[in-house]
Amino acid sequence: TREAIIVGGGPVGLAAAITLSRPPHSYAVTVLEQTEGASSVTKYDPTRSYLYNVNSRGLQWFEQEIACAREKLEDRSSAPEGGMPIIAYIPADPNEPIPPAKKVKLSDTVRLTNRTSYWIPRHQMLELLVESCNEQNKELEKTMSDDTPGSSINIIGGKAVRTITSQDDGSVSVFCNDGSIFTGSLVVAADGIDSSIRKNLADSTAENSSWLRSKAKTFRVRRYKSPATGLYLRALQFPAN
Repeated sequence: TREAIIVGGGPVGLAAAITLSRPPHSYAVTVLEQTEGASSVTKYDPTRSYLYNVNSRGLQWFEQEIACAREKLEDRSSAPEGGMPIIAYIPADPNEPIPPAKKVKLSDTVRLTNRTSYWIPRHQMLELLVESCNEQNKELEKTMSDDTPGSSINIIGGKAVRTITSQDDGSVSVFCNDGSIFTGSLVVAADGIDSSIRKNLADSTAENSSWLRSKAKTFRVRRYKSPATGLYLRALQFPAN
């Protein structure tokens, strides 16, 4: 079984883990999250108390990869009603109950599609994805059969990445601050704007060099100021192909 290492246990990292663990990829996946404890992945973080919108493309992914979670998504989220989206304002205090969602009037210049989409708080999205990972693992343990679609997903907390190196056999080793080492044929950096993987690839003083490091500048994060809002947007610009 091929092994994949995913650095970062947020929504992107967990979604990537599910996709890579399922056919036709069928990687055995290890997710490394820097916050302590595997349960910390789903812990409510008031600094990230925003909502995710799962649109038609997101729903297509759910049905393709984890169709059994679609009903849970509907139960835990809000969908637009009568042409007006329903928004839940999440309080900063995790002990304060989430108030009932309210209808929000959009500008006349905003056009709503007829396709269904759902708004779900970030921590509930994480809970849903972790549950899907655990259910897949339980199904694999129960059947112990090669005919069961999918491979295992192991989520480990307290793993801050220090460096990565490529091996002669084509694999990549991930070294963590606590001395642990994880090796796989694929490493996915899903560790956000201040990605330790990206910084490591761009470090010209590192002991090991590779073609990845020579192209690191192509993947650098660029910050642009939006003239419309005066806010800064953070974007990662990928090269062609």
